[in-house]
Amino acid sequence: MMEEDVITPPELQRCIVCYIRNNNVYDATLFEFPDNVETRKLWLNACGFNVNMEISPDFRICSKHFERDCFQQVPNPNLEHHNIRLVLKPNAVPTKFNRMSAHSHISGNYGPSCSRVSSSSSRVSGPSRSSSGPSGNSVSDEVSSSNIPSNNDIEKIITIKNVIESSRVPIVFHNMLNDWEPFKWGIDDWKTKLYRHPIHCRKGKITCTKEPLWEHLCTNEDSTFIELDKTSETIETHGNWLYFDYKYIGEKIDADIFNSVSWDELGYDMSAEESTLWIGGTGAHTPCHQDLYGINLVAQVFGKKRWILMPPEMEKYLEPTRIPYEESSCYSKINFSCPENIKKIDKNCKYVSVILSPGDVLFVPHKWWHYVENLTTAVSINAWIQVPKLDNVARLKESVVRFMAGSVCSVTLDTLHKQLLNPNEPYSRFMTLESSLLIDRCIKEVIENEKDTTDEPKILDPALLPKILPNLKYEALIPDQHLYRGEFDTVYHRIHHSLTPLSSMSNTDISFKLLDAFCSENVVNEIVKNLLKKD
Repeated sequence: MMEEDVITPPELQRCIVCYIRNNNVYDATLFEFPDNVETRKLWLNACGFNVNMEISPDFRICSKHFERDCFQQVPNPNLEHHNIRLVLKPNAVPTKFNRMSAHSHISGNYGPSCSRVSSSSSRVSGPSRSSSGPSGNSVSDEVSSSNIPSNNDIEKIITIKNVIESSRVPIVFHNMLNDWEPFKWGIDDWKTKLYRHPIHCRKGKITCTKEPLWEHLCTNEDSTFIELDKTSETIETHGNWLYFDYKYIGEKIDADIFNSVSWDELGYDMSAEESTLWIGGTGAHTPCHQDLYGINLVAQVFGKKRWILMPPEMEKYLEPTRIPYEESSCYSKINFSCPENIKKIDKNCKYVSVILSPGDVLFVPHKWWHYVENLTTAVSINAWIQVPKLDNVARLKESVVRFMAGSVCSVTLDTLHKQLLNPNEPYSRFMTLESSLLIDRCIKEVIENEKDTTDEPKILDPALLPKILPNLKYEALIPDQHLYRGEFDTVYHRIHHSLTPLSSMSNTDISFKLLDAFCSENVVNEIVKNLLKKD
């Protein structure tokens, strides 16, 4: 791979074998895995990996794992103080491993730590993909003769970020982000911290209707954290809950309270102001949906929250709808708050469920369906991470959906708008005009993005996680359970559901059928396909 194609900056790359280690100084630099298939298999086998695995472009191994005779001296006119440099021979194979390092990444007994590349003049890059020697590989890059300090914190961060962006299943990381002050707060601390901060909440009630309790069916109520917490104590008797949801920190609550919030440990330069806050009592929830932009990181700061997660391909069992319309959210028509409804879902629908506790961080992959419900008074902080290669096309699709929503609303009664549109998407007579302009801009962005030759991240096999993240506590969530068999009843569900008949709140007005038909995924995909046709 040419240097400009490397995904991770050279100064942040790490040795795939010995990257977990104390911050000691070692004379070691990195090189790529070879392009030659047979040589690459020898390397993978020596490192303890499956020889047929697909490797990330970021995979590197350090010079500490090669014998001295694997290198040769060549003239080095670019260095001021040394007139020779060491390069890796084309047929070199790594053989130097600590007894445990090559085949047991779970153990803490590793070989010497590797350094990362600091500049083009102090770099080793093994068999390259740009030119060929006897094994089809070049020997153009050098081993540094200077000591470079390793930074294992950065190595761990970059590794976690790479795992997140290449995983196709959710992952829960345990005991992460320990420097966040809010993780240390108990219920009394939260009451004190938010005492002077009234919170504008959505108020709902546990129901057993066929369709979800949409946001426009809830009421709004100004509350305090103390009053919100009391709803958890009365949920069994009254069935009411309060939810302060999807509010950017600093927008409604002083950001100084959360100044320790940072996602740097996971590899993302995002602070509190770029994160959203979710505070709710027991039973508080959002209807089952999928987010159509990017990926999602959720830190469970206080209390317990249950996530039911389903991969995108389960959509056919979940009755997807764009009503009520909200940009980047596709809802399910099924009310997951009523366990009886879940039991009627097609038996082929697969899911995975997890209960998050304080200290847990959940990664939600692109377009995974999820239903989230508080099991206690709970506080979560989340960050949406943009994925440009996915989001550019998604924004074009969403612009088309918005155009459709505006068109339908322009010929319907005002009284229906609050059912067709989510409260955060008020109707405007300029909605279609604005959408058409946005469509035009998005088309140009998608076409421009097609010129980007950056490789897509390799899909990560969850079975490789023990090798890649040996020192972290985590859980890969595999959707291998049948949703209709899931047991999600709680005491408050049983009390408030058992005597309530199933009913439907759906509207039979033709505008609902039109909007659902116009915004169905197959229709939108065909429109986008035609919009992107070359003239």
